[in-house]
Amino acid sequence: MGELHLEVIKNRLLEDYGVDANVGEPRVAYKETIAAEREAEGRIVQQTGTRGTFAVVKLRVSPAALRGKVSFVSEVPVEKIKRRFAAAIESAVLETARGGVVTGYPLINAAITLLDAEEHPTDSDDVAFEAAASLAMRKAVEEAGALLLEPIMSLEAVAPAQYLGDIIADLNSRRADIHSRAGPRRAARGRGDGPALRDVRVRHGVAIADSGTRNVHAGAQRLPARAEESL
Repeated sequence: MGELHLEVIKNRLLEDYGVDANVGEPRVAYKETIAAEREAEGRIVQQTGTRGTFAVVKLRVSPAALRGKVSFVSEVPVEKIKRRFAAAIESAVLETARGGVVTGYPLINAAITLLDAEEHPTDSDDVAFEAAASLAMRKAVEEAGALLLEPIMSLEAVAPAQYLGDIIADLNSRRADIHSRAGPRRAARGRGDGPALRDVRVRHGVAIADSGTRNVHAGAQRLPARAEESL
C-alpha cells in the first residue's frame, strides 16, 4: 500500500464517515535481527518472607534464515520442569521477540533454543519463569549483537522524459538503486529498489516533477549505521 492509498483511506474516514481519527505520519516497519550465536541465563531468585521466587532459564539464540520469523525449540527433558513452566518459557520468549528485544522492533530470523531450566518445589511459578525467560532473551540478543533491518521496496517511477533524470537523482540521494531506465521520447520509466523510509517521503519531491506512478513490494536489508543514528 502506497502513500496515495493511505491518503484516500484517511479522507474516506474523515470526510465520508465522519470518524474522529487520530492521523499521523506513516511509520516504517523496521525489524531487528542478530549477528551471531550466543547463550545467556536468566535467574529470578528472591526470598521474601516464608515463600520465595525461583526460576532459572538458559537460552541460545542463533541467526537463521526463517523468512522473517523466529523459531523456538526446547532441549530440556520433559521430566525436568513442569509442563506449564515450559509453556510459560516459550510464551515469554516469543512475546519478547514480537515486542522487540533491544531496539524496540520485532525480532526476526532467529532460532531460540531452551538449553536448561531449573525449578523449586515451592517457590517456582509461571510468572517467575516468564520473567527469567525474558531476561535470558534480552541478555542473549544483546550479546549476539542486535542489527536493525529496514524494508526495501521495488519501485517504478513513470514521468515525462525531461523530469526523469531529476527524479532518479533524487531517488539515488535517498539510497535507492536504480536498475534501468527506458521509455518513449515524451514519457520515461525508471525501475529499482529503495528504502521504505525514503519511499514514504519521496512522493512529495517526485510530485513536483509531475511523475506518474510508483509500485512497491517489500524486502529487507541492514540499516546503515549513519541512518540508524538518526532514528
